Amino acid sequence: MTPHDLSWTETAAELQGPAFERFQIELAKYNSRHLRPAFATDAWRDELDEYATVTRAEGEYIEAVRREIAPLVADVPSGVDDFIDWFEELKATGPGQGDPLFPWLAETASQDDMLWFLTQEVAGEAGFDDLLALTQVKMPITAKLEMARNYWDEMGRGRETAMHGPLLERLASYLEIHAEPDRVVPESLALGNLGAQPPLLLSVDRRARRNRDDGADACRLCRCGAQAITHPHQEASLFHPTCRARHQTFRVLEPRGAALSRGRESALRSSNR
Repeated sequence: MTPHDLSWTETAAELQGPAFERFQIELAKYNSRHLRPAFATDAWRDELDEYATVTRAEGEYIEAVRREIAPLVADVPSGVDDFIDWFEELKATGPGQGDPLFPWLAETASQDDMLWFLTQEVAGEAGFDDLLALTQVKMPITAKLEMARNYWDEMGRGRETAMHGPLLERLASYLEIHAEPDRVVPESLALGNLGAQPPLLLSVDRRARRNRDDGADACRLCRCGAQAITHPHQEASLFHPTCRARHQTFRVLEPRGAALSRGRESALRSSNR
């Protein structure tokens, strides 16, 4: 095994500038290597040392982000009713309200602009199905069942043609989107890095893993599910472009895929008679 340069891990707590960009790019590349299925090698000891270094750096980055956003969540109520009131108020006072991005995308952006934006979005999609599968380990029954329902939906409810991840991959392929780390803004890489590799903290304590997964889920909640509630006007013009494109692709491709699947099943039954 050729040792990798891990000097980028030394600036994990930097949240802006060249050091932040390099950290996110290199972490994305590491995740790609680390999570790729492979057989064990004789260099497993070196790989463990590298894993420990990167895991610690990731932890330092997450702690830096938590410190950064602490003022934004300091007054979030813990009671159910109070939390719901606070959450619903986000439609008027939440971050991003009135942002010109959505109307610009809907009305002004060129095709190249939209493709650039979708490249950033694709890079941030970190495999929610894998995140759910790993997060549910040893969780309470209620949480485990809710994640199971979400996971089943991510898995296309048992239909390959309806699986969310491959649908997005086919869309990216059709649009010739190449979301390599060096071509993506670091903020999008940061989102993907936060949710893409839950195994990095599986070997640390339970609290650390749950904190990290909670943060990743919160990012996705703000971007997709909660946006329907807290950004109703933006939804009217352009609701989460990647999800919208994914849903449109699903409506077009899933019936075709299902029809092909039924055709194959029918042909198989005929041949077995």
